[in-house]
Amino acid sequence: MLHNYARDRQHHKDDLLLPEVDAELADAPIEPVDDANLITSVQVTAEWNSFRDQHANDMFDEYLLRHGELEME
Repeated sequence: MLHNYARDRQHHKDDLLLPEVDAELADAPIEPVDDANLITSVQVTAEWNSFRDQHANDMFDEYLLRHGELEME
């Protein structure tokens, strides 16, 4: 019960902090962008789709591990 209360309070604190973070980001200077290093398009290939899907699955597995919903193998 105490854990649920603490978790609920943290969400409340996060909600209070978000406007402050938004204001800091809005006031931050815009840094110049080097267009030569930007990725402007990606060709859809089986290799790219496989990489993307595996990366998404890896991130989800890590999320589950951090939240104790998936046991280490």
